[in-house]
Amino acid sequence: MVFETNPTYKNLFGSIERVWDRGGQLRADFLRIKAGSVLRADHGFLVINALDALVEPGVWPALNAPCATVSSKSPAATRTRRCSARSG
Repeated sequence: MVFETNPTYKNLFGSIERVWDRGGQLRADFLRIKAGSVLRADHGFLVINALDALVEPGVWPALNAPCATVSSKSPAATRTRRCSARSG
């Protein structure tokens, strides 16, 4: 179970850090990939405050995108993955 108290896009979905090399080029490699809360909660639960996710730009649509994909597939796929937001 992963609790995310600050559900920004970067905190939820991760980021790729970039650094300047000696030649003045901006570089990134696989060692600088930082996982977000969604990946850390894989096959588990991610607990966030829904209101915080709604007011943060781009977070709510990105969280709902997999739910739209699953619901457009077969009924068997819908049963295997639950997408819901609960308040309370």
